[in-house]
Parts: sequence; structure tokens; C-alpha cells
Amino acid sequence: MPDSRGAVTAAEIIRNFGFWQQQALLKPVTITHHGRDRVMLLSIEEYDRLRSHNGPGEPSDEHRLAHLKCGAIVDNMAEIFIAYDANLKISEVNRVAEAYYGRSRSEMIGRTLHEALGQPRNTVIDEIIQRVLRTGESEVFETGSTIFPGRRVKVCCFPYAGGVGSLKLNITEQERLRSTEAEWTAGRKALAQLRQVSVVKLDMRGRVTHGDDVFVALTGFQPGELAEVRIFEIIDNADRRRMQNTFETVLAEGAPAVLTIRMMVKSGDTRAITLSMAPLTVDFSVQGVIAAMREG
Repeated sequence: MPDSRGAVTAAEIIRNFGFWQQQALLKPVTITHHGRDRVMLLSIEEYDRLRSHNGPGEPSDEHRLAHLKCGAIVDNMAEIFIAYDANLKISEVNRVAEAYYGRSRSEMIGRTLHEALGQPRNTVIDEIIQRVLRTGESEVFETGSTIFPGRRVKVCCFPYAGGVGSLKLNITEQERLRSTEAEWTAGRKALAQLRQVSVVKLDMRGRVTHGDDVFVALTGFQPGELAEVRIFEIIDNADRRRMQNTFETVLAEGAPAVLTIRMMVKSGDTRAITLSMAPLTVDFSVQGVIAAMREG
């Protein structure tokens, strides 16, 4: 969000570049770093006006530096950035685009994208860019990668410097995670219909942080009753050490394991339980264990 002076942080510019470049068409936008004014984003028209005040020669060192710093912001974005002129010729690319397409700036600027890549025209994307040119409104869409088959990219096209700017973000991993989450959710629903298999989440110490209705039916314990209790404490003494060793092995080796133990239930009895444990891994780091259990 802008501060009281209308200045914004570099992080905000990068997150919402399309919005702020449109604001810069109305008035210069000051970009801050650690609370200090550092860079100014301004329209080409304003830039040319400022140049004219310095005479017919080159722009001042100050404005040249501001222009270079604005380019540095674009060059250090995580997204692929390509700017097109009104004829769909590439006018600007950043380093991420060079790496993604395997082409240098000199090989891309002044050509259409399909010319630069030696590929057939994508008429759908061409039409979207033309529509942005005609309407002055941004367009966001997802498409398959033509460079890396199987990858998905999210594309945002927006008015930029008399043409169109394009930001592309590789969302293949996001798509995979969404698919995995959907499969996990469907699997849990399928298990719940059987009313025989419970799915329980354990933290790194073995405490129950989530237990479903089947877990409650099997043990008689509500998850909240076990909030500060390690699951080993409701395992029969004869099986407790084996359960602890297996749990620690799952955490240390990152491999699932299955064992049968006797679990104490709220009524005071014990119940034979088959337990399958698998590590819960987030960003290559084990965060706990997911356990599936059924009676018998």
C-alpha cells in the first residue's frame, strides 16, 4: 500500500506491477527501499517532457539513472517479463525471459515472439495482446508452455509504454500441489464413508493435532483432550517402545511404516489397532506424521 506521500515499496511494485505502471501514466510513482525514496517510475511522456527541459541533448544524469534503476526492477523480477510495441514486436525483455526462452535480448528485441523463437504463431495469445492494445484493459490467463511441454504458466498482459507488457509465472508446481491437495481431500472423504479408517495428524513430538470422527469413535477421545498428550501415552505398555521407535524412524528416514499395537481407549479398555504412518513433508522438511488407523 502507498504511504502518506503516495510512495510504495519495491516489493509492492513487483507484486502489482501492472497496476502501478498504469498509475505512473497519471503521475510519477516513488519507490522506496527500507523507508527511503530510491527509484521513480514515470511514463514515457513524462520522461520525454523532462528530457526536453534539459535541451535537445541527452537527458540529465539524474534522469538517466532513474531510467536505469526502473529497468533494474524489471530485470530482477521473478516473473518472465516481455514488452511488445503496437506491432507486436518485442521491445523489452528481462533476464528471466532470456533464461526461459534460451534467447538473448539482441535475438528477441525487434521481432515478434514467434519470429524470435522460430515457432508458429499462437493466434490466441496474439488476439489477447491485440485486445489489450485496443481496450487498455489488463488480461490474465493460464496456458501450457510452448517451450517446456507439460508446464503451465500464468500470464498477465497490461498496457505498457504505448504497447503491451507481459508477465509470465511458472505455475506448474502450484498446479501439482492443487492436484495433490484435491486427491488428498477426495481420499479422506472416501475413507470417511467407510467409517473404518481414521486419519490423524501428529506433530514432531507425537502429539495429536488433528483427529477425525473415526478416531473419536475408535478411542473415545476428542482431539482437544489429547492436545498436550503424546500418542504414545495411550499405547499399551507392551507396545509403547516399539511405537516410539517406529515413529522416530519415520521422521528420521522419511519412509512410511506399518505396525499393529494395542491402544488404550477412554473407557479404560485396550483395542487392537493397525497403524500406518507416513512423514508429512513441507518444502523438503519433515513437519510431522500423518497416521491412518483401523481396528484389528
